[in-house]
Amino acid sequence: MFRTHHFCVLLSVFTALIGELHAQSTPCAPLQATATLDCINQTVQLTTDTSYTTYLWTPSAGLSNDTISNPVASVAGTYSVTATYTGPNLVINPDFAAGNSGFNSGMNFTTTYSPGNYWVGNQWFLNYFPGLTDHTPTVDNMFMMIDGAGTPTMIWQETTLPLVPGADYDFSFWATESGANQPTFEVHFIGNVTGNTIVATLVGIPAPNNQGWFWDQYSVPTWNAGANTSVTIEIINLATQSYGVDFGMDDFDLHRVCTATDTVQVVIPLGVNLGPDVALCDVSNVTLNAGSGGTYLWNTGDTTQTITPGLPGIYSVIFDDGLCVTYDTIAVTALPIPIVDLGADTALCSIAGFTLDAGPGGTYVWNTGAITQSISPSSPGMYWVSYNNGSCTTIDTIVITALPAVSVNLGADISMCDVSVVILDAGPGGSYLWNTGDTTQTITPGISGMYSVIYSNGMCVDADTVIVSSVTVENVSLGPDVVLCQYDFFELDAGTGNTYLWSTGATTQTIAPQLAGTYYVTVGNGNCTSSDTVELAGTLGESILFIPNTITPNGNGLNDVFYPYGSEITSLHMRIYNRWGELIFESSDAATGWNGTYNGSVVQEDTYVYVIEYKTTCSGDGLRRTGHVNVVR
Repeated sequence: MFRTHHFCVLLSVFTALIGELHAQSTPCAPLQATATLDCINQTVQLTTDTSYTTYLWTPSAGLSNDTISNPVASVAGTYSVTATYTGPNLVINPDFAAGNSGFNSGMNFTTTYSPGNYWVGNQWFLNYFPGLTDHTPTVDNMFMMIDGAGTPTMIWQETTLPLVPGADYDFSFWATESGANQPTFEVHFIGNVTGNTIVATLVGIPAPNNQGWFWDQYSVPTWNAGANTSVTIEIINLATQSYGVDFGMDDFDLHRVCTATDTVQVVIPLGVNLGPDVALCDVSNVTLNAGSGGTYLWNTGDTTQTITPGLPGIYSVIFDDGLCVTYDTIAVTALPIPIVDLGADTALCSIAGFTLDAGPGGTYVWNTGAITQSISPSSPGMYWVSYNNGSCTTIDTIVITALPAVSVNLGADISMCDVSVVILDAGPGGSYLWNTGDTTQTITPGISGMYSVIYSNGMCVDADTVIVSSVTVENVSLGPDVVLCQYDFFELDAGTGNTYLWSTGATTQTIAPQLAGTYYVTVGNGNCTSSDTVELAGTLGESILFIPNTITPNGNGLNDVFYPYGSEITSLHMRIYNRWGELIFESSDAATGWNGTYNGSVVQEDTYVYVIEYKTTCSGDGLRRTGHVNVVR
């Protein structure tokens, strides 16, 4: 920012408002307020007579200080000043610092505490009333103490005090009283021309509750000296009590006073202020304004109140408001415009993984709502970003277009017994590059392996991979032919494979036939197959032997005998053994069972082993069953 400069010009039209400072040496001289224009600071210096003691300017708003003789005004208007003069104390020995001198008294000066006597010191008649001390003990510690007489008595007088004829004077003193009877002070001014005048009669002020000693100030109305050039001041105590009118006096004061007022008109120069230096991103529309009410000369040559320079630079104006000629300078700076480049509009085969980057070093607002440096668009469209480098903002836009989709599909992985017949096809309408080096639409690899192709339609590229495997299938075996009569449940299992097709139409690995007949299955693995056939005879469950596992030979007719039973049984031989392998029962009659005895006695509770050999009408060869039976008593 450039500092404002001013040229001060004193114009005749303003002469009536300007005066020189007249330092008055005579107290209470006529008061004259003057105003001096300060073009440099665009203020007005107010001055008045400096011989007065206090000053009060009104109104106070717009003044640097309203209680001094020479404040500075920064606001135009009419100002009044009231100045008060308080002269020096004319009393010769006002606080008795000089002891019993400089004044007269109609009472006796003595240390004897008795009516009609007085003493000057720092303690009441040397040894009485220690609570009574000087009114201003830190100054001199001296005061006048009085024991009142029984008749009106002149207690204090100072003579021939010099006066200025016609001047006003204030007179006061301090007194203290603690007893029940108070003095009455009659104050006389005896002028050398006008003679004796009683100017006031002042009744003594008692101490609160008549306890302690309290100093009170007594004053007379302001008195004008008239034609007198000197005055004698005399104080008479009118109280006539012969006892108890005890009081002290101190700090007499007679001084000249005067008050004067004057007014002055203040006109503040307009001045010129172009404001702080300007730093903007775009300075083309910056308007500089020198303010109204004067004439102008810009460093551009313009003479108008405002200019729009349009370019960065330093601009100044000289302004004349008829009171002062001032000028100001301002720097107009163009801030650097940030550069953001999202790139040219683009067409993409796939938008996945595509990123837009606005560049580092700023703050960002995208039309997607993102505030990051970069974004990854999820779909084609128009995208823009507002970029701010801390001072200036710029915007860039990009349009993303989706190209026609390209897709190549070699299909699912292939597993075949004979891979020599496999043909891989990448589809029509493009160019091809296989990992075999082929560039045709189709290839016949001839052997197992992983095959891939890169496909292009001239704009977009896609790729796919397929695995070609040579597979085999195990020979299926459903086992030997089976007679079903000895089974209550029977299952055929075709073994491991990928696909199954049974003669029943079933496509599962196992089936559970219910009837006799011829059954076959074809098991496939890829394009490889294996088959087998089995013959089932008889009826399922027709010659099954049922054997209990527990008997209770307790003679109650329930479950007392152990014997197997079934249908189509042609012969049966059964043996029972105890746990030591001893044969304890044997029978070849299917209708005769074991009643749980051995040698005529019921066996003990235990587990026994049975061996049963039998034949059925469909079994052909003999069958054998072994197991355990529990005897519970």
